[in-house]
Amino acid sequence: METLLLDAKKEGAVETAAEIIKKGGLVAIPTETVYGLAANAFDPVACANIFKAKGRPGDNPLIVHICNMDMIKDVVEEVPEKAKILAKKFWPGPLTMIMKKSDKIPMVTSANLPTVAVRFPSHPVAQKIIEKSGLPLTNVPLQSMKMAMTVIATGPIILLYPFVQRYFVKGLTIGAVKG
Repeated sequence: METLLLDAKKEGAVETAAEIIKKGGLVAIPTETVYGLAANAFDPVACANIFKAKGRPGDNPLIVHICNMDMIKDVVEEVPEKAKILAKKFWPGPLTMIMKKSDKIPMVTSANLPTVAVRFPSHPVAQKIIEKSGLPLTNVPLQSMKMAMTVIATGPIILLYPFVQRYFVKGLTIGAVKG
């Protein structure tokens, strides 16, 4: 396995993370509240890999992250007027809203529900990765992952199962463990 540490402040790091996501990989990215394991929200295989990596029950839907209000048009059927008001006041930020999902959101992403949880994170690295990928991303907290985690002086190292491409982020550093 090759370990990559990509400083988000350096040229090409965000683009590398975005390319990994576009190719079906998983990347751990920061949000304003927690680090999360992210994947292309439109890719059912990548989303299924999040469930596998975390040992997450299939009936527990993933949250979809966007980086602008135009992106939400592909995620939900429509944005209710009250949701627009809340979005204007609280996005970007740690507000998650549940709306009727679009047909582009796979059933695995929404845990077979007709709705999807949507969030617009305020963390600049998360926003840049979403923007550069051009895709809405699922993102679930890392702290509940059923995986080995070792904290060292430079931050967390996350070890995932061998069938999942492995990636992590610490602080403003994007890291990747390729498998």
